[in-house]
Amino acid sequence: MTSNSAESMNALSVEARKMPIVPLLEFFRRLSQEWCNNRHIDGGQRSTVLTEWDEKVVRKYEERTTGWSVSGVSDAIYQVHDFKHGGIVDLRQETCKCKYWEGTGLPCGHVIMVLKHLKKTNFGHLAINAYKMETYRSTYQEAVYPLPEPCDWEILAEMMVVKPSIMDTRQAGRPKNRNCIPSQGEEPIVRRCSICDSTTHNAATCPTLVPMKQNKARKSNSTSCSNTKRKGKGTQWTQGTHETLETDGTQETRRTQREDYGSTFDLND
Repeated sequence: MTSNSAESMNALSVEARKMPIVPLLEFFRRLSQEWCNNRHIDGGQRSTVLTEWDEKVVRKYEERTTGWSVSGVSDAIYQVHDFKHGGIVDLRQETCKCKYWEGTGLPCGHVIMVLKHLKKTNFGHLAINAYKMETYRSTYQEAVYPLPEPCDWEILAEMMVVKPSIMDTRQAGRPKNRNCIPSQGEEPIVRRCSICDSTTHNAATCPTLVPMKQNKARKSNSTSCSNTKRKGKGTQWTQGTHETLETDGTQETRRTQREDYGSTFDLND
């Protein structure tokens, strides 16, 4: 099995997937209606045994049989010489040595060469029914009818409207396109800080975790931590609240220390 059919539908419904669910279903219904009608008309106009695609495949294998030869083995078994490995065809068991006939359901080049050797030009009767026009017509004989107008719908009184649940956490996988029309009653989720109930930040960056005075003290401490070791004469205090006067010969400077962090700073600055 392949995903070609699903990929074709996805390519056709790129813009339709952005619509709400009811218009989206109506888009697929119209698409199915058009396809079934066109194939129903096409099936009535063809008179071949196989479909158009299968006829092309069979004709392609018929062209490859040019120069091949056939020799009989029994009433229903024939040997085909194709300049390579050859093939043994059993018309009664519907088998061939190359296994293409059994694997695909279409006659291979060896079978076509045997039919040409028997003066038969109709190759389609040896294919399975899935490739025949009779099956093609029966598949599309039914029509897809349009829906009535919404005003003509019969809505039951006990019908309950169920809204989809709100997804708080992000789902795994590729994120979906958010350019969709919101459903009735759907509102965007507003995320707030779990500490101060603000919408401008989250709990990890909330400023109320640290008091403002202590926060400012930490900032000033970080700028003066490189000046804790003084040069020249004088006393450097490491704890408590103290004041000292020192003279460096040209200027009198008074210094003090912070009680909470023990860092020094100049009061004259």
